[in-house]
Amino acid sequence: MKEFEKKPSPSREGLSKFLPTSMSDASMRRRLTEYEIQLQDLQSYVRSLEAETVHLRKKIEEAPKEFMIIENKLREANRQLVQAFNQNEKLVNALYEAREQITSLKEEVDKLCAPPSTYGVYLSLNEDGTVNILSQGRKVKVNLHPALKAEGLKPGQELILNEGLNVVEAAGYEIQGDVVILKEQLDLERAVVTLRADDLVAGSPYWADVIRVSKAASVARIKRALTIMGRKEEDAELDASMLIYPAMQVTDIHVLDLDLALGGMDQRHAHMLYRDLAPKLGWKQVIAVHTPLLVGLKGKGRMDAIEAKMSKSRPETAILIHDTPEEIARKVEKSFCPPKDTEDNFVTEVARLILLPRGPLRVARPEKFGGDVTFETFEDLAKAYRVGDLHPKDLKAAVASALADRLAPVRRYFAAKPEHLEALRKILAA
Repeated sequence: MKEFEKKPSPSREGLSKFLPTSMSDASMRRRLTEYEIQLQDLQSYVRSLEAETVHLRKKIEEAPKEFMIIENKLREANRQLVQAFNQNEKLVNALYEAREQITSLKEEVDKLCAPPSTYGVYLSLNEDGTVNILSQGRKVKVNLHPALKAEGLKPGQELILNEGLNVVEAAGYEIQGDVVILKEQLDLERAVVTLRADDLVAGSPYWADVIRVSKAASVARIKRALTIMGRKEEDAELDASMLIYPAMQVTDIHVLDLDLALGGMDQRHAHMLYRDLAPKLGWKQVIAVHTPLLVGLKGKGRMDAIEAKMSKSRPETAILIHDTPEEIARKVEKSFCPPKDTEDNFVTEVARLILLPRGPLRVARPEKFGGDVTFETFEDLAKAYRVGDLHPKDLKAAVASALADRLAPVRRYFAAKPEHLEALRKILAA
């Protein structure tokens, strides 16, 4: 829109030519005055239109900017909406997880508050659908849960009972029991056994044989055999019952009718005592085989022999044959391995007694620390370690890797027979 061009207002002389010539002067002046007023009004109106035009033009120019501002606000609102939606979704998920956790905790609380279940051993099935079980030393006739099929139960199988002593679940078989001696196997499912371990001690012939062993040996000879499981000869000076222990070990070999006595080096004195006394007592001779005692993960230090050796009863001191490579690496990393010292050093002892007798040991090292090195004998390894050419960290990593490889067949066996691994764990936990 273009602005109106400003032109000067017409004079009275210019307007008078539009008036009729017949008009009087007074009428003409009056009419001219009216025309002037109308003309001024029109000029004011034109100026107002011009101002409005300028204002509209500014609005038109500013409209895109305002549109962009509104568009940006719309984008921000959409972004906030999406963010609020995501937060709402996270909140819903958190509430769902919280509800699941509450439900799980409620189940755990219910389990903890539930009365203890009773176990029974399945004996037989009755004609009325009930079963006979052995529970707490009593033979009991109980009902079977409808979901359980009696045909799937076998004598000797453990059953879980509820508070009413009704069978609600079938379990496995008890793998622990009394130690007995197998005398004769009648068939695949039956055998003749006799004498529990307690019965060996409780029977009068056992203690008679202990007395015979004691009479056949001198006190000095019995004391020399006391160095078993960390005991010392001087211990008998404070506790006379210590003198009975070597005689009991000798008697155990005879009563168990062993052909081979196998034990650690700490057992050799008792085994040699048996071999010395067997001809005097008229007992058969046995072969004695002894293995070195591997120092525990914590080393020896000031501990006595029984505390320092590796023991399955204290898993923190031992590497178990079914440990994973990760567990072996973790235990070896934390083990006692003083720099430049191979005395009572767990890591060097593993290399000496287990790894190097079966082949060379390769130690992987960065080039800046000398690169990889292979040791064929323990003497070479010990020499390098004592002079500081081999760092404990590098030796630990090599021993952990080699030991894990050496135990790999054991892990494969237990992977194929997990029930045997579970049985082993129960034995170790007993």
